[in-house]
Amino acid sequence: MRRFSSCLAGLQLLLAAPALAETPSDIAGGYFTSQPEVASELMLKPDGRFQWYLSYGALDENATGSWKRQGDTVLLTTEPVVTPPRFSLDAAVPDPEKALKIRVAGPDGKPIGRVDVALTAADGTVQATATDENGYALFAKPGTRSQSVKLGIRVFGVASEAFPVDLAKGNLMLFRFEPNDLGRADFKAEPVRIRDGALVLDRWGIALTYHPADAE
Repeated sequence: MRRFSSCLAGLQLLLAAPALAETPSDIAGGYFTSQPEVASELMLKPDGRFQWYLSYGALDENATGSWKRQGDTVLLTTEPVVTPPRFSLDAAVPDPEKALKIRVAGPDGKPIGRVDVALTAADGTVQATATDENGYALFAKPGTRSQSVKLGIRVFGVASEAFPVDLAKGNLMLFRFEPNDLGRADFKAEPVRIRDGALVLDRWGIALTYHPADAE
């Protein structure tokens, strides 16, 4: 995932790091945070636009859009509107194996590994696994009672609807994954708190504290 570090570095030369005063233009500038397994930068431009990126473990996210100040809070809105990723079921076909087989591929037909797959039985029992490098997930003993299957990519917070499973019609379910804007954060007036000369954004259960770029 492409990051904004080089772009932000150039912009930081043009913008003085802010003292957090009462007018929006006074807080425009570059901010950074660095915590264990986390790296992130936020650029608030004087024209009301922002750039942001986050690297957190295996997760990379970015966003661009508009910002405005509302009291002691900065509100971020991603623009243009984010199109979320989507799983769809192309077909369910018979397979010689008695197991329930799930295959996930991209729009180009190439397999996608490490997709989370959860099979839920009528009594609420859940079996969970993930697709392999060939895009397959296998449930050796799926049971015969009515069930549903959900797919997801946990690291990005992506989860599908529940797809009904009918083993009598087909035990090989072929899914397609449309990534769309996967990796773009969908901020909708996302609050960033102004606190003691810093900005604080809550993301993925972490309070990310951003300091002015020239702060030592």
